[in-house]
Amino acid sequence: MKIGIISSHFSFPSINYLLTDKILAGFAVPEGYSPGVQNIELISRTFNIQFNILHKNTLSDDIINWLSEINADIVYIFSFPY
Repeated sequence: MKIGIISSHFSFPSINYLLTDKILAGFAVPEGYSPGVQNIELISRTFNIQFNILHKNTLSDDIINWLSEINADIVYIFSFPY
């Protein structure tokens, strides 16, 4: 199983669990500053996990492209502003 996360705020204990089980496929964050994004980018690079920034004007296309890249079975959306 592969899981994707779309969020502007992150729960690092949950992310650690998903990393431990090797089921985290990707992160997507809204454009602009969000708390913890730098840490998510570092985690993405370290564990070779897809990281995408979603733009409000192209949101549908950005999500479609991201989903095709990560091939997730489940996507969790937390605290996403749009």
